[in-house]
Amino acid sequence: MALEGIDGVGKSTIAKRISEEYKDWFFVSRKSICQTNPLVQLEMETIASLMWKKDMGMHDHQICEKYYIFLHATWYTLLYKYVIEPELINGKNVIVDGWFYKFLAKITNGNSKEDLLESLFHYIGTPDQVILLDEKPINAYQKKKVISAYEFGTHQGYTVNSVNSFISFQGGIKTNLMELSKRYEWETINVEQKTIEESLQMVSNCLEKIIGGEEIKHESCI
Repeated sequence: MALEGIDGVGKSTIAKRISEEYKDWFFVSRKSICQTNPLVQLEMETIASLMWKKDMGMHDHQICEKYYIFLHATWYTLLYKYVIEPELINGKNVIVDGWFYKFLAKITNGNSKEDLLESLFHYIGTPDQVILLDEKPINAYQKKKVISAYEFGTHQGYTVNSVNSFISFQGGIKTNLMELSKRYEWETINVEQKTIEESLQMVSNCLEKIIGGEEIKHESCI
């Protein structure tokens, strides 16, 4: 199970709370690193340092977009294979605070070819279910305490880190995520002006509706 949505919508907070309040769910951060295989751990630490830099993406626009596409495809391949899949094999229901869909929504906001994205990400394991948390960018902006260059869209030509840049960039992501939601028949929850507690309850109700008391069937491709 994955929660998706624009930056600042509350994916990480809600996913963690779900795992805390419902023992059937095991939380995995999308930034988790394998701890059981030293070689894989080293590789993932290296890739993570390239994806989430100390400068928070301020200079990412200086490197071609395809570099980041291949980087993300590599990251999510390893994350699924060495962090998430072992938990599924052990019988756990995993909830993650986002998958590669938001990245695809960001990239397709630019000029990348959709066939390249489809060919690279097609064989990476995907969630059995996705819940899209829908909110206006202006509200997400007001919730954020720290906003990175990634979230302002610096890598796609937004030169001024302002509320207008955030709203414009995240608005494009929101549109693309809504299109993905329709294509893959995700559940969508409107968390407009909702507190975390209210959003948590809405997600909990949605999970009960999706699962319906039946065991989740885990699959590994789109």
